[in-house]
This record gives sequence, C-alpha cells and structure tokens, in this order.
Amino acid sequence: MTEIKKVAVIGAGVMGASIAAHVANAGVPVVLLDIVAKDNPNRSAIAEGALEKLLKADPAPFMSKAAAKFVTTGNVEDNLDLLGDCDWIIEAVIERLDVKQALYARIEAGASPAAWFVQYLFDDPPATLLWKPVWPAGCRELHHHPFLQSGRAYAAFWKWSAREVEA
Repeated sequence: MTEIKKVAVIGAGVMGASIAAHVANAGVPVVLLDIVAKDNPNRSAIAEGALEKLLKADPAPFMSKAAAKFVTTGNVEDNLDLLGDCDWIIEAVIERLDVKQALYARIEAGASPAAWFVQYLFDDPPATLLWKPVWPAGCRELHHHPFLQSGRAYAAFWKWSAREVEA
C-alpha cells in the first residue's frame, strides 16, 4: 500500500475545504488552493477565507483547531508548484469542462508522476466522464464510482503515469 504523505485539494468551496479539514484531521499535510481573489491584494484570499470559515464552523470540521496547522493555503496561479510532492491530488472546482480541462493541463505539468488524482463531479457522468478531452494526457487506470448515495455526486480516480503503485 502506498503511504499518503501529502495531499492537495484544488477548490476551496464547501466540498474542497471540508475534504482538506478531514485530511488535516488525519495529521497529513494538505495544500488547499483556489482561484486568485479578484480586487484583493492577497491573491490567496479565497483559500485563506475558506480556512477561516472552517475554524469558525459549527459543527467543527476540524477535530481540533490544532489540525488547521496541517493546511497550507494558496492559489492556482502562483502555487501549483506545491503539487510536486503531493501523493494525492483532489479536484473540487466549478462544473465547467473548459475550467477543468485548463486546470488539468496545468496540474499535469506540475504534479508528481506518482500522484493519484481524484475528480469530484456533480453532474451526469456520461456527459463529463466519457467526453475524452476532459482527461489529462497522462491519464491511466480510470476508476469511476459513486461516492454518495444521495444526490448526483461522483468521484473519478486515475493515476497520472504508467508507473506502478504498490497495492
């Protein structure tokens, strides 16, 4: 089994930020990235604001406020270099194929070839999953399965490269 030493979550909305909190609760360092904040000198204000909301939320997504120290915030324009040593990259961005495709190309350029990628979808899978251009060029071992029984949420898993990972 491959040990997960660092995780990245791209998309600091409710879903992405909550996933980051759960990863941090396990004591695993996590990078939480979102788009650059418009009209704000702090380009990472969106991800930082999401972390602040997590710390104030009730019920609390952090088992302890100390777990927040495992979260590093940033943005997808300036901080994709933080993906280089991530074992697991989780994408939870807006449901627009053009946005996802542009992001995947940039992620693939900076991600470790050994990294696993998870894409969360809240749409009809055939419309998004089977449209070939949505997948990154290095895509391998696509595994699709529903991760929620209620609603229309799906997760797709794949590995960036042909390098084998211990099972």
